[in-house]
Amino acid sequence: MGQPTRHHRSVLAPQTRRSFLRRAGFAGGAALSLVGLAGCSDDGGSSVRVSRAPGSSAAQFVHGVASGDPLTDRVMLWSRVTPAIEGDISVNWFLSESPDMRNVLRSGTVITGASRDYTVKVDATGLVANTTYYYCFETATERSPVGRTKTLPTSGVERLRIAVLSCSNYPFGFFNVYGRVAERADLDLVLHLGDYIYEYPGRGVSEAENPDEYGDGRPLGRAPEPPYEIVSLDDYRTRHACYKTDVDLQELHRQHPMIWDHPISSPAIRV
Repeated sequence: MGQPTRHHRSVLAPQTRRSFLRRAGFAGGAALSLVGLAGCSDDGGSSVRVSRAPGSSAAQFVHGVASGDPLTDRVMLWSRVTPAIEGDISVNWFLSESPDMRNVLRSGTVITGASRDYTVKVDATGLVANTTYYYCFETATERSPVGRTKTLPTSGVERLRIAVLSCSNYPFGFFNVYGRVAERADLDLVLHLGDYIYEYPGRGVSEAENPDEYGDGRPLGRAPEPPYEIVSLDDYRTRHACYKTDVDLQELHRQHPMIWDHPISSPAIRV
């Protein structure tokens, strides 16, 4: 897929495994490598790292960038702008075959605002099959991290290498493994099975009723936001944004396109 990009600053429609393999042209004896990795790690030596620039007055891309749902000729690109003030924001996007973004192949402008929770989704079309691309977003004052993605092959591939992840529960484990997957330059994509986020309440809400509530943030101290069980669209947006403060998760999305197997997992809820 090409070397991972080194710029460290740092959706996608769900589909079934069967439909993915059919779309990928997985037939005729191609070698399929599934790199199985646990969705969480309980390594107590890690800490939460938040990719923010405190005190900045400009709109920022603090949630990083992401790509997913690749086809042979297109891929979805995603980001979110954290606005300095309320109001619509014009976001330019660029796609290139080089990580320095000098030779722009596709570009456009998207208007986002509060009704979309300031998210940006782009269906980048007219691409070449089985090809690595680089992309970024830009406002009037800020540029996002440069992301890397890849289209699916058409048919007759000799090898398809996929990292398989599942059950990423923010309060119950650090996302160290996401950082390790991001370092792999030999992957074609990431397949996420099961839940991408969880709806459970955070620590302090259900503790009196059930001290072992699944998702209360103990013993790691990573209590989710909002602290109550999420049920509304705003709740889901807040919980998803909480997960996106983890830079290993951001780096995973920045380096590889992702496909979700579980409909509730898709960050399309952030639109």
